[in-house]
Amino acid sequence: MAEALNSSPFSNALPAHVAVIDEQGMIISVNEAWRRFDSAAPPHAPGPEVGRNYVDICDSTPKAGLSDAHQIAAGVRSVLAGAVEILSMDYACDAAMGRRWFRLTVTPLRDGTTRGAIVMHRDITDDKRIEENLRASECDSGR
Repeated sequence: MAEALNSSPFSNALPAHVAVIDEQGMIISVNEAWRRFDSAAPPHAPGPEVGRNYVDICDSTPKAGLSDAHQIAAGVRSVLAGAVEILSMDYACDAAMGRRWFRLTVTPLRDGTTRGAIVMHRDITDDKRIEENLRASECDSGR
């Protein structure tokens, strides 16, 4: 399963950043979008390499950094433990290209003998900007 994500034309065609983690949170496979993500982004964002523990990366983010990272780590642990079926949350990410927003979705992976989760980050920056512009225009029209 892990090798399939690395070379799959399907996963590499996705605009989302996708990784497979094992039951301990170790990144075992990523798609092309995950590998290409801006390396100046916070450590819990897409980009950490295969062989690193995603949950540990999130947990080690300094408190002065993004508190979302600690919430993400707790949520991923809950999915891996089977306590939560799906984790979904939006978070902001300050990267070299400016502030971006992502929707994180973590779903359990139970493929025969393989256990773990699929971690997917989808860029929702355009959606957030539209929301902000709509909110601003509503405030302006209410005056």
